[in-house]
Amino acid sequence: MIRLLITEDSLSIVEILKTIFKSDGDIEVVGCAKNGRESIQLAERLKPDVILMDINMPIMDGLEATRVIMDKMPTPILILSSLINDDDSSIGFEALRTGALDIMEKPALQLNRSDKNYEMELIRKIKIVSKVKPIHLIQYHKKGYPTKRSVCITQDDRILTIGASTGGPPALCSILKNFVPGFPLPILIVQHIFSAFTQGMVNWLSENCSIKVKLAENGEKVAQGVAYFPPGDFHLAIDNSHRIVLSKEQPIGGNRPSVDFMMRHAAIVFKEKCIGILLTGMGRDGTEGLRAIKEQGGKTIVQDEETSVIFGMPKSAIDAGVVDIVCSLEKIPSEVINVLSLQ
Repeated sequence: MIRLLITEDSLSIVEILKTIFKSDGDIEVVGCAKNGRESIQLAERLKPDVILMDINMPIMDGLEATRVIMDKMPTPILILSSLINDDDSSIGFEALRTGALDIMEKPALQLNRSDKNYEMELIRKIKIVSKVKPIHLIQYHKKGYPTKRSVCITQDDRILTIGASTGGPPALCSILKNFVPGFPLPILIVQHIFSAFTQGMVNWLSENCSIKVKLAENGEKVAQGVAYFPPGDFHLAIDNSHRIVLSKEQPIGGNRPSVDFMMRHAAIVFKEKCIGILLTGMGRDGTEGLRAIKEQGGKTIVQDEETSVIFGMPKSAIDAGVVDIVCSLEKIPSEVINVLSLQ
């Protein structure tokens, strides 16, 4: 059984969540906290396997509670937030940087009982984050990363592609913060995240990175030193004229956007001038994308086990034999520059 602590100040939301979890025999709600302070106290006493954490609460908010819990008793935390695309949405992503593992929107007060997609996804996320070991969270939370590194390379007709899932937003922030204005490649990124939070994630990254970060627009030509994310629930690709293609083709392995979809298309267009990076996450998405890049003569890099929140996606690619470089998160920007210097 996964022992779950709910931190939420709305009794209506708490009752909806309890109803959802009653439908799954693997999750037991062991406690409910009305604010961050209560969450800390109950976490110390109950030692849950996973904590669901609201952000806006009285007495102590979810961001501060996450900080305290990650320092005192590291526990997998899934953020549930109603802050989506407004100015406060960055608070949820700050909680991810502090040590929370993933973020989802709160359930609607009137769930459509005929549509189980939200409930299934929430249960799936809880089961994923429950697999992260607390000792790993300590290492991840306290890991330090270097500051920006200047780039003095001019590279035309090249592209960098990045895929990530659970634990990805802070990892992406760590990498993009090291790419200063003048970085010579456009960057295509697929991050598995609840679609309503895509714009909020882009806003948060824009606030914390020097390069331009934006939602991709269908038909726009990619530019050097710009990081592009697909809008929620769209595949991201690029055509021969180096213009963005947003697609509603079927999900691949349950994912839309799909890392494989994005990397395969980039490999077809840029061939040996394509670099692929695969970061922390559960599952296999990205393995076939890296395979396509490697077969075209491009370079492939994956995050190592020590710095990955969940090593599933990188490990899948390593096991498939499609990886050129395995390195820690903090070394990935330098490895990209080294690859460009050799080309």
